[in-house]
Amino acid sequence: MSKREHQKSESYIDWLKSLGCLVYLPLSDDGDLQDRISGLSLQLTGYGSMVWDNAQQMYKVTHPSSGTYNYVASLDNGLSVSLFQDGNYTVLQNIVMITNSSSKYICSFSPKSQNSVTCEATSATWGTTGRTNSFPRALAKCGYVGNHSQSNRSFYQNGTLFGTYAEYTNYLPSNWNMDGTGITIGCNASNRRYGVQYYISEIYLFNTPIDLQTIREIQGYE
Repeated sequence: MSKREHQKSESYIDWLKSLGCLVYLPLSDDGDLQDRISGLSLQLTGYGSMVWDNAQQMYKVTHPSSGTYNYVASLDNGLSVSLFQDGNYTVLQNIVMITNSSSKYICSFSPKSQNSVTCEATSATWGTTGRTNSFPRALAKCGYVGNHSQSNRSFYQNGTLFGTYAEYTNYLPSNWNMDGTGITIGCNASNRRYGVQYYISEIYLFNTPIDLQTIREIQGYE
């Protein structure tokens, strides 16, 4: 089932749900802030900004310029650690990085938290890092799979496996230190995130370990 053919159809959403999808934010058009799984929309906080860029056909996110754990937008969809009973998860997202600094890090998509490690657990990475100067300036299709059932984690980029490593126990959902329920976009998990800018679209979160073939299908390679 090609994402290109079924991106907004009910059959595509049902397929995602059958895979354990908890969040799907296409962010596909100006004003489209709706999560297709819950039917709820992102709420902008007034800190930083999240603005549609017509030329890029993506939302441009600017982190708040101050205030640790301020964030740009949130989705109160009831997400909690109880939804990850096996300790497995997959997060996919498309990023075009703007900030280019060895001292600045992205915090694109996170469980609602005031804990820096928890906020990093689902944020975009390139290679194995969220440092902004590690990302290409072109479209980066990022993927991370935490497979607690096999005690490992895998990093994916642009439809290929970058590497598989031993799991990092602090990233396990059972160890997430959440501040209520839901998710956030553009959280200042530390001052290294202040003012970071990037474009973002096609955010997915699953409570299952998705394999490479399915990741490629979701991200439009198959």
